[in-house]
Amino acid sequence: MAARDDRGYGNFALRKGETRKAHRVAYAIANGVALGKTENGCHSCNNPPCCNPKHIFAGTQKQNMEHAVATGIIRKGEARPESKLTENEVRLIRLIGEHVPDARIAAALGVARTTVLSVRNGKTWRHVS
Repeated sequence: MAARDDRGYGNFALRKGETRKAHRVAYAIANGVALGKTENGCHSCNNPPCCNPKHIFAGTQKQNMEHAVATGIIRKGEARPESKLTENEVRLIRLIGEHVPDARIAAALGVARTTVLSVRNGKTWRHVS
């Protein structure tokens, strides 16, 4: 029996109550070794239901996220449609953040004070140096 999860990945039922991700099973069959518990079955094709073992490579969560950013599946910073700040504004927040109150910076940029605080503390926009 097979089905898809809520993110579109195939689930493969081995026996009642025991399922595996279909792309991980395909990888194990094709390569003769199962992916470790901390390894991801990364899709080079960026197609979650794909089970073609030629499209699946072993990688860490970090490598999987880097691949997703590089191929545009995940967008960062200004590339995100909902982004209200630019990279230059982020740099400005970090430069003057210690000397100007967060609320004043937020008002000037048209964002929430918590947005400024998150930028300054490095919780968001970490990719901007």
